[in-house]
Amino acid sequence: MNYDKAHDLAHAMRESEEYKELMQAQEAVKADAEATALVRTFMAQQMQWEYARLSGTPEADELQKINVSRISAGKAGCPKAARIITAQCDFWRIQMIGV
Repeated sequence: MNYDKAHDLAHAMRESEEYKELMQAQEAVKADAEATALVRTFMAQQMQWEYARLSGTPEADELQKINVSRISAGKAGCPKAARIITAQCDFWRIQMIGV
């Protein structure tokens, strides 16, 4: 019974527009070294901020502001990176609220 529900959920997620967009954006980024580097930098900085936030580091908010401004500037110059970061956020959102 639970297996069937999990299978149905996985199928629904794979069929979602958000997942399809994420897969297309991922393929576009793989073919672009600049976009790949920017996305990796974003992910590393996001994890650094999350660790600081979870540990209660007072500088966490300031670190987040700096990271957001840097990433925003980078995304503006690299549409492929902007596309995958947006697609990741959209796909994450459907996982949190349901399909």
